[in-house]
Amino acid sequence: MRAIYFVGILAFFIITVSAASATTFDLTETTDDYKCGVPIRVQVDYESNCIKLTVVEPVNDSTFENATGNYTISNVDIKDIWIKNGSNSIVCVSDLSDDNNNNKWIYGPTNSKSIGSFGDFQTFIGKEKNKYKTIGPIEIRFKDNVGTPPLGSSYSIAAHVAFNLVSLNEGSYQEVGCSGKVTGTNIPEFPSVVLPVAAIMGILLISQNWKKER
Repeated sequence: MRAIYFVGILAFFIITVSAASATTFDLTETTDDYKCGVPIRVQVDYESNCIKLTVVEPVNDSTFENATGNYTISNVDIKDIWIKNGSNSIVCVSDLSDDNNNNKWIYGPTNSKSIGSFGDFQTFIGKEKNKYKTIGPIEIRFKDNVGTPPLGSSYSIAAHVAFNLVSLNEGSYQEVGCSGKVTGTNIPEFPSVVLPVAAIMGILLISQNWKKER
């Protein structure tokens, strides 16, 4: 019976750690020079030796209203990415939405580019040809595991998102190009917080039941 309890605890722990190993958070904090007003949100997924970035907002063909009128949003695009990755070198970068692999990316160390008030970033990732528009996912693979960025303590990644605003106002046609650099701190999602706690509670419960049967 003791062996069964031990195996149960071990299996529960492995499943919990596997489920919590992936980390997802959003980049929503724009630099001070972004004045467009359209919310920008880029989802970042960390797992193993891979990071994926996907634009969640703005959405193509959606509408936006401000003091000057109504607009439709088009050509949403991830233009550049910056990372604080230290010595962990990038192996490859690919656009997972591009089945034909036309949208190629270049990457490498940069001279510590400062992104607004969010500090210096050491690695630059950009498109080889700007004519390709993409909202991602952009997958960045590293030589070693990326682990989990520090919770709430630093800005580890930033993205440059561009889009067009097309006027829907009667009697006038206007198309305005907008772009903003966005970053954020790592805030764990619900599973990342709850699953480890559930594991501890499960282990305590199993241990108590085992003691009672003794």
